[in-house]
Amino acid sequence: MNSDNLMINATEAIRKDIIYGEYKLGEPLSEIKICKKYHLSKTPVREALAILQNEGLVNRIARRGSFVFDITVSEIKQIAESRYLLENYAIQNSMIASPQILVNKLTEIYENMVKAAHLNDHVAFLDLDTEFHKSFFISCNNDYLVNFYNVLSNKSQALKYFVVKNAIEGGGGLISHKSILDDVKNNNIDALSENLKQHLTEWINKYILNTKLNSSY
Repeated sequence: MNSDNLMINATEAIRKDIIYGEYKLGEPLSEIKICKKYHLSKTPVREALAILQNEGLVNRIARRGSFVFDITVSEIKQIAESRYLLENYAIQNSMIASPQILVNKLTEIYENMVKAAHLNDHVAFLDLDTEFHKSFFISCNNDYLVNFYNVLSNKSQALKYFVVKNAIEGGGGLISHKSILDDVKNNNIDALSENLKQHLTEWINKYILNTKLNSSY
């Protein structure tokens, strides 16, 4: 396997570990332990950590090492606000450019979310939740916008891991996604914008209730 493939594999493996809660927020990342876990040399692991730093999932501090990102309540609110602005723009654009493609895609994902919820498959539900929101950009040709959203999405996915269990068991996760889907089907822009904002607000509140953070209001 060439060096590029090793780096890609290392990046995907570490990213998944962070997103699926294998590490705690702020936890140090030992290059030696990662090398042993995935049978890799230091070079692809270091390259992977540099990529994940650019994605916002890893903090690298000189002479101290690499750490899983940490975050405050204030920062979470900023992410949610940024996600709302980007998602609201993207989904309305897709509703104009390719409405039926968008409806079909969101419907398919929602139906799979229902199945994952019934099976209590938290990981599958989390992946589908991310896919649902990324589908808003199905007609977006702005690479800068998509790349910026992906950075926000990676952090959001890692944070959502801590609340996905309650989202499934409480039913709120399915209800809010169904509301968004119905608004798209009915071409109800005003209701869509409000439901999307409410959806992201609920995510913030669930995370705050389920995680102890040092807020910086």
